[in-house]
Amino acid sequence: KQQQQQQQGQQELQRRSTSVPGGQEEAEDDDDFYFVMVDQDQDATYNVVFHNHLLQPTTVHAHGQLPATNMDGVPFLSALPTQPGAQTLYIYKVGVTAGTYFVHGHYGMQHGMGLSTPLVVRSSLPAAFPQQDVISSAADVVFFVEDVGAGMRGMPMRGQDAVFAGMQRAWQRELAAAEAAGGFDYGRCQPQALHTHTVYEHHIVNGKDAAHAPQYTLPAGAFVRLRFINGAASSNYHISLGGLQGYVVALDGQLAVAAASPLTAPLLLPVSEFWLAVAQRVDVLLQLPPESATGAASAVTLIATTEGTNQPQQQAAMVLATVAGTTPTAIPKLVNTSFGMMDMSLDQQLRSFVPPPDYSTPDTHTFVVNLTGGHGFNSINTRSYSMPPVTRSFCPNPYPLRVVAERKYCLDIKNFDEHAHSMHLHGHVLHLVEVDGQPLPHGGPGRDTVLIPAGCHSAKVCFYTDNPGTWAFHCHMIFHMAAGMMTTVEYVTDMQWDSNLQNRLNCIAEEAELRQLSAPTTAMPGMSMPMAPTTTTTPTDNNNSNNNTNNNNNNS
Repeated sequence: KQQQQQQQGQQELQRRSTSVPGGQEEAEDDDDFYFVMVDQDQDATYNVVFHNHLLQPTTVHAHGQLPATNMDGVPFLSALPTQPGAQTLYIYKVGVTAGTYFVHGHYGMQHGMGLSTPLVVRSSLPAAFPQQDVISSAADVVFFVEDVGAGMRGMPMRGQDAVFAGMQRAWQRELAAAEAAGGFDYGRCQPQALHTHTVYEHHIVNGKDAAHAPQYTLPAGAFVRLRFINGAASSNYHISLGGLQGYVVALDGQLAVAAASPLTAPLLLPVSEFWLAVAQRVDVLLQLPPESATGAASAVTLIATTEGTNQPQQQAAMVLATVAGTTPTAIPKLVNTSFGMMDMSLDQQLRSFVPPPDYSTPDTHTFVVNLTGGHGFNSINTRSYSMPPVTRSFCPNPYPLRVVAERKYCLDIKNFDEHAHSMHLHGHVLHLVEVDGQPLPHGGPGRDTVLIPAGCHSAKVCFYTDNPGTWAFHCHMIFHMAAGMMTTVEYVTDMQWDSNLQNRLNCIAEEAELRQLSAPTTAMPGMSMPMAPTTTTTPTDNNNSNNNTNNNNNNS
């Protein structure tokens, strides 16, 4: 059934560029790949009608864009799903949120079946931004990397449903073994795994695998703005620029400059390789080789390699070819080299071009967010929160992060799990201000998705509450999100805990009863269980918004 739905979905949802007023459609040399390209210098409203030609309900999330909360595309949290054969109007304001983004389904695990497409919003760069004249005239090329055909490491199973069921069973066994020994120790830092627990049959760039890598032809010596987008369900990638040196322009749509460069004379950060986590984007300015003395064409192969040190690496690629009279046929020469596990080294070398708010002041409130459990279960401060179709019915989150509008907040995130997690906050720009307790220069870079490596690594990300509503904060690795690695940021008018808490807990209990679950310690993990197993050793479970200076603790 899943294969049938996937085939029908692929037939109905071939990547097609969306025509919008003032927008521009581009597909370069590759007729099989399309993406949305919008030119918009000023803030403007776009009405976009999404038609659901799938055989199941769906929602659409414009990742990194900042719409109203009811246009965010999270099922039931934002709005009701769009039913098969129906259509939904989404309203976006673009221009201010210029940069590199992507649009994907947010219903269940549909994103992992390829329900996504790039979204590029182009606008003029600030006059003071380094190399702005060169960047503005550079060719735009999208590098959209995805994983296809999910499997579980060491297991014969294939398909997302089978993999998710396997993860549930693995977590149940791990939890049962721990409880037999006195309880699962949520406060113990698990050693970093040197592999990923999901593997994929294929990795593709712009819809094609490495054997049929997409090729784009550009003049010798041309400047290119490469827009790298990790649209994968679970895979982080090491990106190689084919031996050339490029310069980072933006992270997740936010302009970035070298952290070490002077504030009055910012410079771009040179790179020849970097990591790209699930759902992250990196824009790179690259100049192609000049024309040779003989006029022969040359080619540059851009390579994405999966992470891991004790498992076979897989690769996807794109070819940028220069032409002098004839179009060359460039065959990627891929070298299967292990780059280890992903780190945050790129982020630590960058800062936002637009200075962020000062989050070191006493009026900044901080939440402690511990990434716990395993395989995404019991994973946000030892709790899970899921929504349909993973659960049978929707329940409001009993333990949200409660915020007040027009204030500064930080999330102090520490990863106790053996696997990395790519954490995404909807509706806001995050500023990465600390890595492993070390402050980053000048407030760090802006992002909407932050990778927290395994092995008790930590990061502090901060945001300003300027977009009221209820917003999802979750791991973007699709099986972890389905397992309940999610919470919510909810705007309130005051910080007093309301009487709806018991109603929310009752809803969760009824949902558990529907699934014939008896107690948290024996429940099928990944459902909307608000409590951890009864015998535990936990890290600090801070459900309070803490003022760092005056210790004014408010219930969150």
